[in-house]
Amino acid sequence: MFENLQKKKFILCKSFLKPEFATRLGNEFSLYCKDEQNNVEKDTSYYKHNYPAFMELMVDKNRNISHFLKRNTLPTYTVARLFKTDDFQKVAIDGPSSEVGVLICLFQDSAWNLFFQTQEGYTQDYNLGVGDAMIYLASEVKHWKPRYAGQNAVYITNYYVRSRGPNGKYAFNNNLP
Repeated sequence: MFENLQKKKFILCKSFLKPEFATRLGNEFSLYCKDEQNNVEKDTSYYKHNYPAFMELMVDKNRNISHFLKRNTLPTYTVARLFKTDDFQKVAIDGPSSEVGVLICLFQDSAWNLFFQTQEGYTQDYNLGVGDAMIYLASEVKHWKPRYAGQNAVYITNYYVRSRGPNGKYAFNNNLP
């Protein structure tokens, strides 16, 4: 499966989390954002590295990711964002500690597409439902989200590296290269 991911660069994984569980996590993070005084804000969205519940999820899902990719992986870090109206995610290619990204939709009150640039230079978009995930080579493929038309959306991205690959040294890394 890793060969397939290397070829395509991104794979949609429906029902990665049960929608009820995803919604519960999204609600928990939304409440945290409302209560947290020291949140780092990026654009107008709330942005948090290594939120404990999402770190637990990242570690818990590591075996699934390894099995899915048929490669041993280790987690590096997790990023959570609570997006508001007109928030967006700029076009990005992530660093080496973000070798494999697993973007998970925890909540959204309006459809919101995720965009990727294909190997051929085309743009491909996906709308993730609550609990769906996109597994992608975050350090190789351009990805972004346009302005959000809804009121609230919660997404997390858990990052992994191949444990015996060139980026294995970034496992469990809180420093973002």
